[in-house]
Amino acid sequence: MRTKLFGLNRTVVLTALLVTASWFVPTGTLAYTPSTATTWADNHANPGDENCQLSVCLNNDCAAFVSQVLWWGGKYQQTTPNTTNTHDHHFWWHKSVGIAFAYTDSWGGAAALYDFQILHGPGGVLIAIKPGTSTSSASGIHEGSLFFYDWTGNGTIDHVAYHAGSGKLDPTSGWVGDVVDQHSTGTIGGPHYRHGFWSDQPYNPNASMTKIYLVQISPLN
Repeated sequence: MRTKLFGLNRTVVLTALLVTASWFVPTGTLAYTPSTATTWADNHANPGDENCQLSVCLNNDCAAFVSQVLWWGGKYQQTTPNTTNTHDHHFWWHKSVGIAFAYTDSWGGAAALYDFQILHGPGGVLIAIKPGTSTSSASGIHEGSLFFYDWTGNGTIDHVAYHAGSGKLDPTSGWVGDVVDQHSTGTIGGPHYRHGFWSDQPYNPNASMTKIYLVQISPLN
């Protein structure tokens, strides 16, 4: 899902919003566990391993896959305001409606998921922006966090992947380092894969234009 990232050119403002967003307190127990989320991601990253019985599955499902990883794997707290508005990026939830699902833009769209991470608290912190040509470690970010990709450097988030660990082998490229689990149907970011090299550089024909936003999820989740 390709959505204009309204806050991408205002990173400082969004970071300030993260700090001052104490007005919102999620309900329930906060218990996000990256190791549990990684196990779920590893088990559901490859084609055919989706779990549509538990959540919405979309044709272009990079963000929906990551949302499932956060929730079903790590018990990341859903924010469920008393509203049917699915377009407010402060909130992130999905719910069963008969035999179908209702869900926020932030559940199913990469750009909206980025906004949600930055806007709500506790959420995520943008710790670095790296070029798509990166071949070294994604230093400063840890397992359980998220990588957001702007394939053309035009200010639009196009894709999101889950950080599945460091010092691991990408079995396709043979590169070793930080790896991601992802779903993708795009021609730039490659297919679904388990433990792909984090920058996607081995597979990305637009690597020289790509920008990657590293978002560390707060340990308070």
